[in-house]
Amino acid sequence: MKKRRPIFPKKPSRPDRKVKVTMALTWSVIDQVRNFVYWSPPQRVASFAEEAIVEKLEKLPKSKRLRQRRGRMRVGRPRKHPKK
Repeated sequence: MKKRRPIFPKKPSRPDRKVKVTMALTWSVIDQVRNFVYWSPPQRVASFAEEAIVEKLEKLPKSKRLRQRRGRMRVGRPRKHPKK
């Protein structure tokens, strides 16, 4: 049997080390981000996304912010439940 790679990478030894994340966004959002990055030469898409995520996390109420997960997150597409 073929050995599978772990779904999630191990926690990096340095917390500032970058980890690759893939996500699907609407075309219009991606187009706006690319336009902004194009006209802001030192800016990159990854740094733009990271800054936006950090800003959003800082705006969360303290009761929801930075609570540690109790287990692994599910990966892949959500299951479609059959209609009754």
